[in-house]
Amino acid sequence: MPGSISGLYQINIRIPVSTADGEIPVVLRIGGQATQPNATLTVKR
Repeated sequence: MPGSISGLYQINIRIPVSTADGEIPVVLRIGGQATQPNATLTVKR
């Protein structure tokens, strides 16, 4: 299928120390494509 991506990708991110605990919304954009809406990352220190 044209435009589809298959495989496994590892993405390393740094979360600022000032980020509060909880569900943090995230968006990853690659080549004009974005992740699904409402994707979150759980932060707990």
